[in-house]
Amino acid sequence: MSDIKSWFKKPDWSNYPRLSKEEIQRRRDIWLIKPDKSARQLKYFTQPKNSVKGEVISWQYIEELDVIAVRRRYGVQYFKSVHDLRSLPHWDVRNLLKKKILGAERNSYVRHFVDRLTYEAHSKWKYLKPQFPQRIVKSNEIEANGLPRVILKYKSPNVMKKIPFMPMEQNVCHNMHCWCYRSNTGEAMIVLAENGKWRTIKIIDPIWIVNMSESDVEALFMNKLVYRPEDYNLAKPFLDMVELCYAYDIHAGSEWSTKWKELGFEVPRQR
Repeated sequence: MSDIKSWFKKPDWSNYPRLSKEEIQRRRDIWLIKPDKSARQLKYFTQPKNSVKGEVISWQYIEELDVIAVRRRYGVQYFKSVHDLRSLPHWDVRNLLKKKILGAERNSYVRHFVDRLTYEAHSKWKYLKPQFPQRIVKSNEIEANGLPRVILKYKSPNVMKKIPFMPMEQNVCHNMHCWCYRSNTGEAMIVLAENGKWRTIKIIDPIWIVNMSESDVEALFMNKLVYRPEDYNLAKPFLDMVELCYAYDIHAGSEWSTKWKELGFEVPRQR
């Protein structure tokens, strides 16, 4: 009987060290890491080439170009109209709406459409439906569980085929204080000090650097980009573009070939 009563006794926690709230929160973040749904689903879904370029870092409306730019881990996608966002897979649209769109306050229609799309995402897509996969059953291929193989196929999103170039300011980097990479938006930001005031020039796509003047390209080459060590792979395209423009004298007003192989730039193969 005494053994049974000992089972219901409260455990003695006096010998265990007490953790602070900060330490508990830190360990909880480690224990409860959620996998990236977009990366996980890409393993099962058959995607066309260049359809998805990694997880979304940020997205914004660019008033000067009148386009929607989606900054991803491995590139930038441009959409001519905000309606073209519906050509993305439904799970990718949900991941997109989890982040706040930048620059939407400059266009009331874009702001209202994004609000409506956010509402639709919570109401199971009643009216504004994004792209859902086509289910293909391959009866001649049997999986290990004895069932036929099933493939979910998506169409390519309706993105712009040509990159829109931002008209960059010319000969402004003589007042440059520094330029750095912003990890929360995926942009390279040039900080200028003019007449005791600070202002910034934001570059979301590294290819925009070819529209800068010769003196600005040289200033960017001489002043190295500031970034955090964990953001090296994301900041590297900006560094490579500056080195390429400086080495081959590519800048606004110069004539240069658009074939990267002629410039000695190695293009990775698509697998």
